[in-house]
Amino acid sequence: MPEQDLTEKFGDILTEEQLAILDQNKANSQELREAFKATLSEEQLAVLENTELNRREQREALRATLSDEQRGSSWTVTEKSSGNNVKLSERP
Repeated sequence: MPEQDLTEKFGDILTEEQLAILDQNKANSQELREAFKATLSEEQLAVLENTELNRREQREALRATLSDEQRGSSWTVTEKSSGNNVKLSERP
């Protein structure tokens, strides 16, 4: 399914501010995915790249290998006072 631009999809029913929030949430989610993926070992990455497994099987196989830090909500997005700059930090 091709990704649809948020303005194209919701522009007629949401305000500019709401669209900006959606865009920021999308960017934050992408940053979290990238940060999480950076914590994966070679073995864990191999599970995700295994084309013999379907998505559900990949997810289950990956979950079995996750550390406590990876399994929990150890990553958070903290916005800097400048607005749209996003900083990823590990929760204490």
